[in-house]
Amino acid sequence: MSISRINAVITGARTKRLVKAKALAVKQNKTGLRANGSTSGRGGVVSKTGSSLMDILRKLNGDTSMTGEKLAENQKQRYEYETMKLAAERVTKHLNALYADGEDSLFAQGEEMREAVEKEISGFVSEYNVMMRKLTASGQKEDAELAKKLKEEIASHAAELKKFGITKDSKGLLSLDAKILKQAEYSELKSTFGSESSLMKKLKTLSETVGENAKEQISRLEKESYTLSSIYSRYGTSDSSYGNMTGSRYSTKG
Repeated sequence: MSISRINAVITGARTKRLVKAKALAVKQNKTGLRANGSTSGRGGVVSKTGSSLMDILRKLNGDTSMTGEKLAENQKQRYEYETMKLAAERVTKHLNALYADGEDSLFAQGEEMREAVEKEISGFVSEYNVMMRKLTASGQKEDAELAKKLKEEIASHAAELKKFGITKDSKGLLSLDAKILKQAEYSELKSTFGSESSLMKKLKTLSETVGENAKEQISRLEKESYTLSSIYSRYGTSDSSYGNMTGSRYSTKG
C-alpha cells in the first residue's frame, strides 16, 4: 500500500472515529445533564462536574489520536528493516562464497574461476552499499554502532582493497573499478578474499549480526503493529487494510 493510500485511510478513519465519539459524547452529556443538572457558558454546555463536551471528546480520543500515524510509521520502519535484512543476507552469501574452504571452493579450483570470483566481489560491493545505507538511515543506536564497525574495518584495509579497485567514500559506501579488479593478481585476490582473509572473516561476522538485529527489529515492529491495529480498529475503523500491510512490500532486488 502506498503512503498516500495509508494517509487517505487514516484521514477517513479518524473522521469516522470523531463522528462516533461526538455522538457518544453528546449522548453521555445529555444523560449527565438529566441526572445532575447543568449550566451554560461560553465554552458550551458544562455539567456540574466541570466537564465540557470538548473535554469528553478529548478523553474519548485519548492517546489514540496518533495511533494511525504511528501504525503507518511502524510499517515504514519494518519495510526498511526487511530491506536491511535481505541485503545483509546477500552480503553474507557473497562472503561465504569467497571465504569458503575445501576442494570445491572458488579459489581452490584455480584461476579458471576468476570470473566467478569477480562476480562475487562485485555482488558483495553492491549489497554492502544497500546494507550500509539502511544502517545509517535507521536512526537506531545499535544500527549506527554496526555501521561504525563496518566502516572501521573497511578503512583499516583501505590500501589493500584499493589494489582491487575498491574504495570507500565519506559515507562508508564502496565503489568498484571493474578494470582494476580484472588486472589484479589472482594470488592476491585469494589472499585478500579467500579463506585465510581476516577481513572477510570480520565482515562476515558483522553482516550476520546486521541480519540478526534486523530480524529482531522486524519481530518487534510486527508485535507493535498488531497492538496498534487492535487499538485503531477499536477506536477508529474496522478497515483491515492495515493488516494486509504486514506482508513484505519490498523488491527482492534490494
